Amino acid sequence: MSIHLTYTQARANLTKLLDKVSINKEVVVINRKNAILLNCHDL
Repeated sequence: MSIHLTYTQARANLTKLLDKVSINKEVVVINRKNAILLNCHDL
């Protein structure tokens, strides 16, 4: 399951989002030109 946020929401919660990506292997989709945050180990 992925988390979908606006760019503004992502900026306001960046630390928590990075933790979710790195610890919980969450995928975060930031709705600003379709950017996606992935854990580097998933590449």
